[in-house]
Amino acid sequence: MKVCLVSLPGLTSHVAAPGGRGGSEMQSAALSEALLDRGHDVSVVVCNYDSARHTRRITRARLLNAYHRNAGLPGLRFVPRWLGLHRALAAADADVYFAMSAGAATGQTAWFCRGAGRGFVFGTASDTDVVPEAIRLG
Repeated sequence: MKVCLVSLPGLTSHVAAPGGRGGSEMQSAALSEALLDRGHDVSVVVCNYDSARHTRRITRARLLNAYHRNAGLPGLRFVPRWLGLHRALAAADADVYFAMSAGAATGQTAWFCRGAGRGFVFGTASDTDVVPEAIRLG
């Protein structure tokens, strides 16, 4: 099966990685390895960080850069981010897409999957993903 994990901003093998990456990114890295070990074709959508070489050592999965973290003008960054994410999702050409944590990228991934007729799995990372008063969109 072709699986695409959406892990923005990136992947990490450490709980407290530089740049604020942590729980969901660490879980995505572990999940990508487990799926690869079981023979699945796995790709991971990440931000185009300058530290891409570090990310590549974390997983054997194919990495697809969605956008550079500083792309676009402040206040209008959603445009290049939206387009870049959708380009990366289309390039993955997966049977099922997996996104963790409530946020704009997860919603856009679900919307992409609905339009493309692909499967979508949402993995909650914490209570803030499902308790309406606590949801942090970003």
